[in-house]
Amino acid sequence: MEQPEARMADIEYARLQVHKTQRPLPKAAIEDLGFGKVIADHMLKVTWTTSHGWSAPEIVPSGPIGLHPFSHVFHYAIEVRHAWQMDTKAIQGEKQNVMRALHLLTWKRTA
Repeated sequence: MEQPEARMADIEYARLQVHKTQRPLPKAAIEDLGFGKVIADHMLKVTWTTSHGWSAPEIVPSGPIGLHPFSHVFHYAIEVRHAWQMDTKAIQGEKQNVMRALHLLTWKRTA
């Protein structure tokens, strides 16, 4: 007889804890906002374990994050870089829509 799987904790937003920075950055103008343009002085931190699931979410001051050297993010970044290089060579002669074509090719490759 199979035992039912233990239900792991979902992210419980009601348990959100906020730890404000002691060194806030100046507030950016709305027209300056955009992905990768403005550095935030806080970040969301939620840990997950195989035994307990998600921990209580926390908003904490921005700072270093620990990643294992074999984290997939490092290998993924290298693959995307090589893909962009190949796409650039393939479309090098075309002047119009180069960026759109690169994004489309990369999206298709990673989807």
